[in-house]
Amino acid sequence: MINSKRLAALCGVFFLTSVVTAVAVSPYTDISDKTDKAAVDYVYDIQGLTFAQGAEFHPLQPVSRQEFADMLYRLTPSLRPTEDALAVLAQNKIMQKGSAEAALTRAEYEAVIKAYITYMRQDTLQQAVPEQTAGSDTVSRLEAVRSVYALIG
Repeated sequence: MINSKRLAALCGVFFLTSVVTAVAVSPYTDISDKTDKAAVDYVYDIQGLTFAQGAEFHPLQPVSRQEFADMLYRLTPSLRPTEDALAVLAQNKIMQKGSAEAALTRAEYEAVIKAYITYMRQDTLQQAVPEQTAGSDTVSRLEAVRSVYALIG
């Protein structure tokens, strides 16, 4: 039989390993808000920002369809491994095939988030699709990262 001290120690180790998650710190110097930095760091840690090389993230630059597909693909371990994230998302009815380099439009962004939530059977639509930025027809990289970060809860 296990004694109470040993049980307490095992519970403590389990608690610490389940709560403390190592997250790589992104190299980007152009993200100052702590919440945005946490989101960017997380998506960087899951290797979802391979398109943003160097010390600058360029948070207001429009995100491409391929970049957003890569983020969602890296977030979703249930998708089978491949080099073409956009094709896998299309195959799973999360995102339509199309020009990979085109900027992600707001309408497609919202449709992809809804399809992803349906795919993951989550009910987090209000967290993942923030209010539209006035005067913008495209989604910025930072908005896309915020959504991916919100999807993990």
